[in-house]
Amino acid sequence: MITDQDTNTLFFADDRVADVKTAEAYRKIRDFLRNEGVQIRILEGTRDIWVRDFMPIQVSEHKMLKFDYNPSYLDNDKYLNSKTSNEEVASICAKNNITLTLSDIKLDGGNIVKCKDAVILTDRILADNTNYSTSGLLKKLEDLFECEVYIIPSDPEEKIYGHSDGVLAYIDDNKLLVTKYPDSKYIKKVKEVLKYKFEFSDIWMNTDYGKCREEYLWAYINYIRTKDFIVLPGLSENCDCKEDQVVFRQFQKLFPDYDRKNTILQVYALPILKKEGGLHCASWNIKM
Repeated sequence: MITDQDTNTLFFADDRVADVKTAEAYRKIRDFLRNEGVQIRILEGTRDIWVRDFMPIQVSEHKMLKFDYNPSYLDNDKYLNSKTSNEEVASICAKNNITLTLSDIKLDGGNIVKCKDAVILTDRILADNTNYSTSGLLKKLEDLFECEVYIIPSDPEEKIYGHSDGVLAYIDDNKLLVTKYPDSKYIKKVKEVLKYKFEFSDIWMNTDYGKCREEYLWAYINYIRTKDFIVLPGLSENCDCKEDQVVFRQFQKLFPDYDRKNTILQVYALPILKKEGGLHCASWNIKM
């Protein structure tokens, strides 16, 4: 399985698909990354900035899985013009010389945490694919991903998206990074499912921190990682609040190879987070 740390090409949507305020923040993020030497490509033809959800999933250098992007949370009139259809994604991929393996399974990319030899999804996958039996769905997913599939519970407080990339991130080998979560009982349930396969590191936060930004502490897990860079969201404009600083120091220890190269970056992302998505959601990275 190609994981984020294997990738070398980072894509974003055209900022014209965002509202004015979000587009400005989105543009600043891209400009900042370019100034830091990150190579960025633009996906023309998308209808919103959340490219992670509807773009295909890379299994190997020659296998791109395109699932059916029809999440229940977009069944709303206000999203009518902001949903990038499966046909539009196919067209975008063709323009970028990407060949797709198609599946009728309903699944969005934010609900996929790729590990070296496993994939982690939340149980939203079961609710969205009732035309399959649970065993039949798991068997088909394992055949498509060519690895083990683990199903963790969705956050009961997060009733809209049910994405796994707001809960976990893959570090390396059998190690996972776990977000700072207000509901410790929920995280305990997640770890129960995964403990026979994985070890865990937790994003730590002093209880004195986070009071003014507590709503967005989850976003630190929703970072971008490629072969060369890690890009962390910042909650303060200069990335100098206590929360930003303490998380940055943790990533320096968690990812010493990136730290030695000074390629752990942090960029102000709060305007994006207020739109209910993070840096990982608003990007798509592959190995080319």
